[in-house]
Amino acid sequence: DSIRLYKSENEELTQWNLVNIILSATRTNSMQINYSDSCIWYKDGIYYLFTSQKCNGIYQLLLYMSKELGGTYEPHPKSPICVSNRYGRNGGALFMHADKLYRPSQDCSISYGANVSIHEIITLTTTEYEECLCMDDIVPREKDIYVSGGHHFNVTEYLGKYIIATDGKSDSVNLGSLLHKVWTLIHKMK
Repeated sequence: DSIRLYKSENEELTQWNLVNIILSATRTNSMQINYSDSCIWYKDGIYYLFTSQKCNGIYQLLLYMSKELGGTYEPHPKSPICVSNRYGRNGGALFMHADKLYRPSQDCSISYGANVSIHEIITLTTTEYEECLCMDDIVPREKDIYVSGGHHFNVTEYLGKYIIATDGKSDSVNLGSLLHKVWTLIHKMK
C-alpha cells in the first residue's frame, strides 16, 4: 500500500526507524494498491524510484523522481517505463558494473519469479529514460536449487565486501559462480 523509507540506527543494521512514507497507493478498478520490488537510485542530484504495480493483470514498471530522498516523489514523464509481465517487475536493486547501470527484472509471464534478466540503463535523466535487454534468463535452471526458477538477483558492496542475494530452494548455492556468470556475460556484450 505504501513505500516507506527507514534509517538504520546502528552500523550492525539491526535497528531501523521509519523516516517517511514516500509513496502511498490508492485503489482503482484496474490497479492493485500495492507496490512491488521498489528501489531507489541517486544520480546527478535526483533520487529515482523504480517500482511496479499490476494493472489489468500486467506489470507496469513505474518511475518517480525527487530532489530529496525522503521528499515528495513525482512521476517521471516517461513512466511507466515498461509494461510487461516478462520484464515489468524489478528482480533486485539497480547496480553499477564497469561504469554502466543495470536493472534486474523478474519474469512473471508464466509464473511468479520464473527467471531473472538484466537490462542496461542507457539513459536516465529527469526527462528521458532508455534501457535495453542485455542478458535474458540468468538463473541456471539446470541446477537443482533453481529448477523452479528465481525471482531476484542483488549485488552490492558494503564495508569493502560484496554481498550477493538471490533466491533458491536450498542453502547450497554457489553465489560466487552466479556473480561470475553475470560479469562474464556483461563483458561479452561490449
